[in-house]
Amino acid sequence: MNPYIVTSPQSEIQVNNVDDFVTINCTARGSPLPKVKWFKDKNNAIPMETHDEKDSIRSEIRIAHFKPGDAGNYTCVFQNDKNGTATASTSLSMYNIFS
Repeated sequence: MNPYIVTSPQSEIQVNNVDDFVTINCTARGSPLPKVKWFKDKNNAIPMETHDEKDSIRSEIRIAHFKPGDAGNYTCVFQNDKNGTATASTSLSMYNIFS
């Protein structure tokens, strides 16, 4: 069975302050259980944590101290041996009180 997204991140995440803690989560199912990679701005694979659960895989990115350079588009890509792919994306930005 091709992977499919069970839980995706919000389409947009705004951080209020520099040094805030940010977590971005994504969960998928499939058979066989898919593997996951994360990308920032479509080109950089970035470190993440994964948790295999009964019939799904949950992945998250943790940014301990948000900096303006952490802003961008984050995409989780799930793929299994059947060559099926499922993706979900979010835009991470700094909240601008003047907008």
